[in-house]
Amino acid sequence: DRDLIVEATAGEAKTAEFDVLNDKDGNDFLLDVDTLVPTAIENWNELYDYFGGLAASTNAYGDWQSAYATHQDKNAEDARTRVVLQPAINNLALDDTKKDKVGEIFQNASTNVARYVQTDDGVRITTAAEYARDKSTNDRLFYGWSDTSSNNVDYTTRYTQKEWEDLFATNGKAGVGYNPLKVDKYAVYRYNYIELDCWDEGIAADQIHYPIAGLRTLAGTDNVDHAADDQYRDARSSYVNAVHDTEYYIVNRGDEKVSYFTDYENVKKIDPEYIEAVYAVAENTEYDNNEYDYWVANVIVIEVKGQIGDVDNISLAFSNYKQTTQRVKFLDTLTTKYEGVNAHVIPDGADWGPRWEDYGFYKLYDTEKDGDELLADDIVRINRGEYNTNGIYAGVVTRVDKVSGRGGYIDVDLHDANNSSITREAVTVKDGAAYLPSSMQYIYAIDGDEAVDDLTVTSKNNGDVRTGDHIIWVTKTDDAKTTYYIVVVSDKSDNDG
Repeated sequence: DRDLIVEATAGEAKTAEFDVLNDKDGNDFLLDVDTLVPTAIENWNELYDYFGGLAASTNAYGDWQSAYATHQDKNAEDARTRVVLQPAINNLALDDTKKDKVGEIFQNASTNVARYVQTDDGVRITTAAEYARDKSTNDRLFYGWSDTSSNNVDYTTRYTQKEWEDLFATNGKAGVGYNPLKVDKYAVYRYNYIELDCWDEGIAADQIHYPIAGLRTLAGTDNVDHAADDQYRDARSSYVNAVHDTEYYIVNRGDEKVSYFTDYENVKKIDPEYIEAVYAVAENTEYDNNEYDYWVANVIVIEVKGQIGDVDNISLAFSNYKQTTQRVKFLDTLTTKYEGVNAHVIPDGADWGPRWEDYGFYKLYDTEKDGDELLADDIVRINRGEYNTNGIYAGVVTRVDKVSGRGGYIDVDLHDANNSSITREAVTVKDGAAYLPSSMQYIYAIDGDEAVDDLTVTSKNNGDVRTGDHIIWVTKTDDAKTTYYIVVVSDKSDNDG
């Protein structure tokens, strides 16, 4: 009985909440599916419990349950109860029988795609699925009947309902009175939701062919029959084409970020272990060289766990620019692959108050230089236990004299740099050495909101970096001899005082 709110992302616009204008009975996206038991499922808490029960009994549905944990708190039953979104499913709002079984939901899908009309008051959302119709009469179209195919469907012909019944139902071929409206397999669709199978192979860069999920049976009482659109025309090997104007939405369940772009040429490799669900809203196209219809994707949604893309930089964020009128907020950082190291980073889509609250090391994904700023598609905090694998180390300087000038390094008593503890442990770099960066200007001390550069290292131990200093240094992950920058955290006067 409550009003509906939808969290939606439309193209390059930021994800935002909107009032749903068509929020009463009959909304295409209200969850309403049945199980093999009499109880209907009408919210995500009931989905979560249902798949949790199957997971406990069959060990086959754990990922499905996780899809409906909700981002706020997987244990927040009240939060799950308020979510009533129908996840992606075939024939949405076209065929009630497709919503009779909860197992018809695309595997692990937690999103959906809608047509929408936006006004000042909110949005009106409707299904993207649509039946194919005769261009002159607007009558629905159906594939023909066949006595030679295993499922009695001829996918190379199309008829209106009257034509179909005259040809196949009145003369007894399909059975007297046989009505194609009652049988999914004869329906012709103009647009439909198509589940894609990328769990085993992942997604390749610039991928143009996406396999349609075929018949897939899971253990348990609610076996799942995912055969694209109930039409078994070589369902296991059929595929959806992606084209230049295909719209892509990458949904990261970890941080709730939605990334948008167009064109298959912008698709980057995604390993299968990151993929939760993939589906398309595709257009039915007639026909290929075998006279069979095929699907061309208008939209492809890829739900992933964790950040994907290329890590371009490792950055130490130590301050942020205070926002003023007509200016953009940015983070002051020391960044590995940036001319001058000291970079102003603007995280795409990030928003914060007067001050950034979580300074430290970050991975920067898919960066692009824009004037004096470095734009990052996303930034992800590097936490304890992840430092060394990202080339970050810490320790206390033990030897400078001679080795810095003649060897290009300084000796360091390595702490447990991976976890920031004060006890020394073995780490996976050359034990006890920090190689100097290519220029002394890349040796810094952080003074409040400023990175003071060009600190000196002298062979007489009387420069800015001396024995007893605590330092952090950042290297290439596969080459400890290449140091991007060193930060002097404290010096001897600090220790003495």
